[in-house]
Amino acid sequence: MICILSETGLLQCCYLGTDPVSTSIPTIMPSTIINVQDAEEQLAKLNKQIKQAMNDPSRKKKQNFVFL
Repeated sequence: MICILSETGLLQCCYLGTDPVSTSIPTIMPSTIINVQDAEEQLAKLNKQIKQAMNDPSRKKKQNFVFL
């Protein structure tokens, strides 16, 4: 499986093949604790970095092409 995230935020997941996945996705254990406040801080930091990168004048504009 190939997952692609474009610069515009478009997420595409492509399955290559005809055989189903032979392994199952592991379940999240109840002991896994997610700190929502830390996750929100990380998200805010990433959003800030993305905005800075998008407004960077040295960044060249590119065409997005996805070949499947």
